[in-house]
Amino acid sequence: MSSSSLTLVQLQLYRYGLLTIVIFGNIGNVFIMFLFKNHWKNPCAMYLMSAAVTNILLLTFNIPMVLYSFDYGDPASDSMVLCKLRPYLSNVWSQMGRYFVALACIDRLRTFSRLSTARYLIVIMTIVWSIAAGHSLVMTTIIDGRCGMNKLYSTIYTIYILVFTSLIPPVTMTIFGYLTYRIMKQLRTRIQPIRNDDVSGRQSFGIASRDRQLLTMVITEILVYVR
Repeated sequence: MSSSSLTLVQLQLYRYGLLTIVIFGNIGNVFIMFLFKNHWKNPCAMYLMSAAVTNILLLTFNIPMVLYSFDYGDPASDSMVLCKLRPYLSNVWSQMGRYFVALACIDRLRTFSRLSTARYLIVIMTIVWSIAAGHSLVMTTIIDGRCGMNKLYSTIYTIYILVFTSLIPPVTMTIFGYLTYRIMKQLRTRIQPIRNDDVSGRQSFGIASRDRQLLTMVITEILVYVR
């Protein structure tokens, strides 16, 4: 196979791979929102739904532009506004999604599991990353006809990504994910068979079942991010 044919095959695989990710990724995130739509008063569910929303925004904004660039070139190279907004919004949404999942892990320990606290932290996290990611909005620009970064900022940005994306979230999720797993095992051992006429028992079982579902979802999210 010639190099040109191999490049074409790789391009098509990349194209359809991204298309698959955006379709099934959005379906999965919509499913999460639908699954927890009746549990919006649960702090952990709020964190997971918030993460799902940011993931939908990230996938829907980023991947179509990449697919467009395969045939028509990078649109950000022709627009300074788009050149600055693309890395900024991608940074904000990706960081928010990761840290919402980290908060969901911490929430399962029950210490800060309050609805008011969850709402406060979601707003704070949104504000913090909207400000913290502002450097990419300022420093990214069109250089020699291409949207990109200068060498110094590119080095700083790499360190920033390593620390706040590749280090802090995975470590936090791993630590609290392990503690979450232990809690889930404890819940399983505490659940006892109940009589059909025991209303309070059925309510307790329902709460425990919901908690186990949330714990399972949190662990699944951890495995997706820490991979």
